Amino acid sequence: MKRSIKISSYKTIIFDCDGVILNSNFIKNDTFIQIVKNFYNQEILDKFEEFNEKNISKSRYDKFKFLVNDILNLEDNNKINFLLLEFTKLMKKKLINCDVTPGIDKLKLIKKKSNCFVVTAGDQKETRYIFEKKQLNNYFSSNNIYGSPKNKYEIIQNLLEIEKLKSPILCIGDSDSDYFVSKKFGYDFVFIYQWTNFSNWRKFCDDYSICCYKNISYLFE
Repeated sequence: MKRSIKISSYKTIIFDCDGVILNSNFIKNDTFIQIVKNFYNQEILDKFEEFNEKNISKSRYDKFKFLVNDILNLEDNNKINFLLLEFTKLMKKKLINCDVTPGIDKLKLIKKKSNCFVVTAGDQKETRYIFEKKQLNNYFSSNNIYGSPKNKYEIIQNLLEIEKLKSPILCIGDSDSDYFVSKKFGYDFVFIYQWTNFSNWRKFCDDYSICCYKNISYLFE
C-alpha cells in the first residue's frame, strides 16, 4: 500500500465531504433508513436497505428515485420531491452538530498555492449551508463547493470546461467510487479511512496501491 504524498505540490485539491471533512456517512445512512421507515412498510424498507448498502456513494436523488420508480413501480416526481424534502429537513438539523475532521485548520498552509474544492454526492445547497454555519467557508469558498443533483464526474467535467482546475490535481475521498472518478480524469488520489463506511477499504487500497491516511491532518506531516 502506497503511503506518502506531498500535498503542497498540487495546485488543485478536490475533497469529498462525507467521511472526509464531516463525520456524516453514518448519519446520512441512518437518515435514509429513518425516512423510508416513516412512510413505508418493512418489505419496502428491506428492498431499499439492500439497494442502499450496495450504492453507498449514490446521491439522495438517485436513491429516492430508485425507491419510487423501481421499488414502488411509480412514475411520481411529487413523491420523490416529498422524500427529498423530508430528508433535507432532518439532515440540516443533524449535520450542524457533526464532527469536522482534525487538521482542517492546516488548509490555511496551502491556500496560497493550492485551490481547494469540495465535490460531494451530498446536496449542493445543503452542503454550502452547512459549511457556512460551521464556518468551513474559511477554507472553502461557496463558489468552490459542488454537489448533487449533478454527479461527481459531471461536476469535475464542468469545472474543466470552464477552466477552474489547474494541474497537478489531487482528489481526496473515502470510497471506491471517489477513486474511480479520479482515475477517469487521470488525477492522483488519497484515501481517508477514519470515517469511511466502505467496509472493504483496506483490501481495495492494497489492490490498487492507493495512498491512505487516517484523516487529512496526516497529509501535512
